[in-house]
Amino acid sequence: SHVETQISGCSHTWGVCQEYKGLPFSNSPVKTQAGFYWAQVSDSLEDSCNSSLAKTRDPCKMPPNARSWFAAQVHNEDLYVLGGVTPCGYAEQIRISTDGITWKTVEQKSISPFPRLHFTSESFRGFLWVLGGKKGEHSFVMNDVWRSRDGSRWELVLEAAEWQQRGLHASVVFRGYLWLIAGQNNASQALCDVWYSADGRVWVMAV
Repeated sequence: SHVETQISGCSHTWGVCQEYKGLPFSNSPVKTQAGFYWAQVSDSLEDSCNSSLAKTRDPCKMPPNARSWFAAQVHNEDLYVLGGVTPCGYAEQIRISTDGITWKTVEQKSISPFPRLHFTSESFRGFLWVLGGKKGEHSFVMNDVWRSRDGSRWELVLEAAEWQQRGLHASVVFRGYLWLIAGQNNASQALCDVWYSADGRVWVMAV
């Protein structure tokens, strides 16, 4: 599995390249223009929590820890890496980069939706959105909706949206709407519904 983003005319793909405690992790983004020539833009740290390599580097500029079940999104021309689980535990910090090489941590100035996994994130109508997923060590998935203009100050838009609680779903911005697709509920049952919203607050079931 992987997460793909677009920034500065290049496609950045975050692939799975290592396994830790039975889970796949990666923090080695690669980029391409038009899909022909690929270049690795940042190297992978096998355990950036404890490795001697990590301790010799500027932690503010290091790539995000290897992780799984995270989201990566381009918002206001910056690349964001949000949530997920790392070899260090659940990721609470949000990392941001303009080029995929040099990174900084976004200072949190409010209550945020993180740590979180099995969620999705989209850039829509000037906000960075977080939809559903599981909050840290909680064993249940949710149907809450969050948004932020800069990843620093977050607003809880909906504590319980019209759609069923879910994780492992998909989302996309398409034709002026925010779409939520399928997923898995708290009973580990597959969901086949599709929802859309013009503002992230009012949701309409399409299928």
